[in-house]
Amino acid sequence: MPKPLEDTIKPDAGEVSAEDESLNGLNSPQLDPETGKPKNRAVSSFKQAASISKRQYDNAEERLGTAATISDKYAGTPPYKQAHLKSTGQGWRSNYSTNPLASKVDRATPQIKDPIKQADSLTFSSLPSQREGAADKTRKFQDRTSRLFRAWPGWEDFIDIIAQDNYLYGNSAPGWIDDDWRPRAFRQDEAFLPDGTGQHASSTQFIVYRQPILLHDFLKKIEDKEIAVSAGFDWDGCIKAANEAGGLRNSGGSQTDFERVDAMREGGSIDKTYDGETKIVWLFHLLVREYDGGVNLWTTAQKGGHAVRFQEGIHKSMEDACTLFTIQSGNNHFYGSKGAGRMLTNMHIALDRFRNFCADKAYVAGLPIFKVKGKDVNGVQMHFRAPFMFITGDAEMLQEQVTFDAQTAEYQDNKMNQQMEEIAGGFVPSAEQEAGTPSTKIADAERIKRQLAVKSGVLGRPCSARFTAATT
Repeated sequence: MPKPLEDTIKPDAGEVSAEDESLNGLNSPQLDPETGKPKNRAVSSFKQAASISKRQYDNAEERLGTAATISDKYAGTPPYKQAHLKSTGQGWRSNYSTNPLASKVDRATPQIKDPIKQADSLTFSSLPSQREGAADKTRKFQDRTSRLFRAWPGWEDFIDIIAQDNYLYGNSAPGWIDDDWRPRAFRQDEAFLPDGTGQHASSTQFIVYRQPILLHDFLKKIEDKEIAVSAGFDWDGCIKAANEAGGLRNSGGSQTDFERVDAMREGGSIDKTYDGETKIVWLFHLLVREYDGGVNLWTTAQKGGHAVRFQEGIHKSMEDACTLFTIQSGNNHFYGSKGAGRMLTNMHIALDRFRNFCADKAYVAGLPIFKVKGKDVNGVQMHFRAPFMFITGDAEMLQEQVTFDAQTAEYQDNKMNQQMEEIAGGFVPSAEQEAGTPSTKIADAERIKRQLAVKSGVLGRPCSARFTAATT
């Protein structure tokens, strides 16, 4: 198999000329007619890797826009834009979120992650029963491996991110972009797969991960030129990428909707610090399955498309490179799983607006109504001197009042809330509550249930072998 082609990186590697057909996707294998073996790599240059990565990122604009809307409502943004209310003379109206989406998601995600966190063992790898001392050795291996996972400081966050993204957005694709046994959980704007990819890593031809890395951490990787080059780093490309490092929000192009929402959620001071002062190198990691087997890693800088690193055969298979989690079968494609956020966001908006409307109507119903001529509106004033109210100006108090039917409003609120509960329960059924005082038998039953849930999930994910293989 030939080494990566030497190429000159253009300022924007994503701008593909019509003549350069090799940048339109993966290469043709060019099978040898005699042996049937591929002559070409799937990806043969950093330039091609940068082009594929950028195109996947650009093509995700619509999907990231939808994810941004979900994230925006999950964060509890008001149902109306306050500036619009003020400009239309409605600045007095209620405009706050009651967080119906967050309340559903935050109660459901523990049912996904708690069985893993509370399980006695995080691996079910075992020796064949005919091996001497198999049971004892298996128990020790499972115990030590589980303790290793839980000793990793990032374990809790890793599980939390996957559970929330999987439930809220419908999918999550953690992966391994280096030789470390610990995986990384990538958010919705950091993992990109081709449309039509199935729901298992074995159906993945390539995946693109987008990673922000602090400049000082990036420099540590190349502080020794000889070691860095031997590890696959492109010295000249790394120098260019480091020199062009920008702020957290300055990735070399315009911000996506998801990035803007993420920045607003952080708050002004944190956003300004990272945006203007801290230096970040944004990287694209392309993990691609080669035609003759194995997975190669191509790392390029998002800004400028500079070559950063190439590592041949970093994984034996895509199952070792990434794990795909989906909460729906959908159309059996990775992006066919929409998640509870997609299903609940519109109802969240409707319920928020209804609750604000009810608050406004209850407020208006308690106000007296006066009839005045248009020219006299500004001259009418109300004065309070307990226990009396005085009106100055030409105004007539009417007997009519705005009515607010609290019972009907409560019924409608409960009905909409119930609909959201039913949709949320369709993804993760509510945990059954045992009646009476908890007993040892009930506690044991719950523990066994968790163990079975973990075992089923672990054995159903071949990529979990990546964990255990690193500890043997």
